[in-house]
Parts: sequence; C-alpha cells; structure tokens
Amino acid sequence: MNKIVLDSRKMQHPEPLEKATDILNNLKDGDYLYMINNKNPMPLFPIAEARGLVSVSVEEDNIWHIIISANRDIDLSSLVEKL
Repeated sequence: MNKIVLDSRKMQHPEPLEKATDILNNLKDGDYLYMINNKNPMPLFPIAEARGLVSVSVEEDNIWHIIISANRDIDLSSLVEKL
C-alpha cells in the first residue's frame, strides 16, 4: 500500500479539507490517505463514504491521525503511527 501523507496541522481552514478531498479524488487502488490534523475533520468522513472509502480517526495527545482507503480488507487502525 502506498501512503499519501497530508500534515495539515499548520494549514488554515478550509485548506485541509480541500487538499484531503483532492487526494481522495485521485486515490488509486492500494493508496491510502494518512492525514495528521489538530482536530477531527468531521466533514471529510461523509465525502470519503460517498466515494466508497473506509476511514478511521484516532486522537493521541490532541493530534488526530486520519486514515482513509478503498481497501476494506485491512485494519486501518494498525496503520496509525506514533509521532
């Protein structure tokens, strides 16, 4: 699987959502978005779901790790990395 990292912690609204949506629009089989953000990007999840993608978000020390993929056979939580 190919990880596409988007560290949006220093971006201003609405740039994180725009960049993440652009990545999702171009996500190829086997790719996944790994987004690091200061908050849980709730509007992103319905967008991913509408595209048939699966997602997981995990908060650790006030930093959110969001993983979105088309691969339904993998445990996305296992891809969360410690910062």
